[in-house]
Amino acid sequence: MEFEQEFKDFLKNVPGDGTPIGNKSLRERLKWDEDKYWKMRDELLTEGKIRKSQGKGGAVALIEIEEIKPLAAPATEKKEPYKDERALYSPFLETIETKFTKDMGIKGFICENVSSQGRRNTGGLWTRPDAVIVAVNTFSYYPGKVMDIITFEIKHYRDLSISGVFETASQSRYATKSYFCLYLPNGWLEDSEEYERIKNECERFGVGLLYFADPKNYDSYEIIVEPERKDPDPSDMNTFISIQINDKNKNKIAELLR
Repeated sequence: MEFEQEFKDFLKNVPGDGTPIGNKSLRERLKWDEDKYWKMRDELLTEGKIRKSQGKGGAVALIEIEEIKPLAAPATEKKEPYKDERALYSPFLETIETKFTKDMGIKGFICENVSSQGRRNTGGLWTRPDAVIVAVNTFSYYPGKVMDIITFEIKHYRDLSISGVFETASQSRYATKSYFCLYLPNGWLEDSEEYERIKNECERFGVGLLYFADPKNYDSYEIIVEPERKDPDPSDMNTFISIQINDKNKNKIAELLR
């Protein structure tokens, strides 16, 4: 993965307890030139691994990622039909493609599972969502065609972490809208402090928060936080499509844009 070792070296030299370190001190510790340092720093900021802090010449600090205790298994004698995140992909994608798009008024689009692409280079850390819709729309009083890239980051209740919000937020580099999607068969725990924090972080980053009790049943889907529409650089959108989307769907996108 491109820059994977550089990211590891950078993060290894940032204090693990959240204490800030100055950009100059960190760059000297890494023995990097300025161009490389700022590039790696900006990548990690975008991906939610570090945050800016106060200090002469600026500083950075690690973002604390608190693991959330898994939800209890559904209170039912029925066998859990979705044992892990991967088992959710197919039914989730079908529901998003057939129901979500209608609900949102999306007409010209492709929908694809981009979670499993082996070891192929897909652009770096946290650049691959689980599912994506690429939509091309026209409007009566707006010139030309408008493209949207809508990403979905799916998490099983057994593997929930606040880091999923940062992972979803990093997709705004190329996505106009991003959703953090939680499989919660017992429903949303509104009185839970941990899940309230997830909601607050989604609002802070402009990430959509969606949960579902049954990936096959759109009636069990609820959007808790509406995503903000981002305005990514067209070149980043183009790169995402060229790397992540299969040839058949790329051809369909090209047709929609004609």
